[in-house]
Amino acid sequence: NASKNAPEIRPPGADLDARQRQAYAHLATERQVAIVTGAANPGKLRLQQDLSAAYTEAGARVIRVSVSESPRMLGAEADIFSCTVSKLLSDLKHGREQLDSRDVLLIDEAETIGTKQAKRLFKYAATSGATVRLLSDKARHNAARGGALRGLVNDLGAYDMTGYSHATT
Repeated sequence: NASKNAPEIRPPGADLDARQRQAYAHLATERQVAIVTGAANPGKLRLQQDLSAAYTEAGARVIRVSVSESPRMLGAEADIFSCTVSKLLSDLKHGREQLDSRDVLLIDEAETIGTKQAKRLFKYAATSGATVRLLSDKARHNAARGGALRGLVNDLGAYDMTGYSHATT
């Protein structure tokens, strides 16, 4: 859905490098759904931290969603509320959680979400007006045969962070 939906947020932080700023700009659009792909690296975590802070500053509630439990630990490190796709879908189904237009779903490991779960999650987001931001490991995404993310990338496009190298000091 290309309709205007997402909250307007501040420019990226000065500590992001050029590739991270480009990815940030792609994710900071007013579109309801935006996608960034790239290699798993510390740059994507820093991008998530800055993007989450910007949405929070704009009055949005950021929910970091992933298939596995391990990214929940990264969410804690990034000071981002995190849960698994299964938990969020269960909570939405049973009324323990509700989404609205101020919510931003930051979906990490998007390439691992099954088509059925993705459809359910997108239905909740579309109905509520929530914003969806997907981050994917390009190597795993390319290895997948079909799937929800591949279709979304084909339909909506994605910013590719491949080639990003994290500078160490």
